[in-house]
Amino acid sequence: MSPITDALIAPAGFGQPVSAEFLERFLSADRRRPMKEALGLLVADAAAISPEMVERTLAMKRGDGVAEALAAVAAAALGPGATDAGLGDLGRVTAPLLVIWGTEDRVIPAPVEGARLIAGCGHIPQMEAAAEVNALLAAHIADHDG
Repeated sequence: MSPITDALIAPAGFGQPVSAEFLERFLSADRRRPMKEALGLLVADAAAISPEMVERTLAMKRGDGVAEALAAVAAAALGPGATDAGLGDLGRVTAPLLVIWGTEDRVIPAPVEGARLIAGCGHIPQMEAAAEVNALLAAHIADHDG
């Protein structure tokens, strides 16, 4: 049986707080232009945000219970103790751990020592540099496949 491995991509709760600007813009966006601007904070190059992505995100936000769920996530991310997890808690992870972060992340700046940084990517490197993220994940799994 192979050991379990873990991977985190730009995880919240480990150091820097989530950008209040991003959360506020995302939560309040109910039209195309404000949503495109909010989503643009997720990436290094705002041209990566397609009209389809904007439309799908707006449609998702209109779903039953979504507004309440997003508000709860934002309150947890911005409330007291939001960053209490701290970097030290990663040391409690016993499985081999890969942390991936974009160097241009404006939502949660890359604070994790030892994280694999992907240059020129924002908060969603799995979209902006899918091949590189997939290669890192595949190598991590292969390195720890017993």
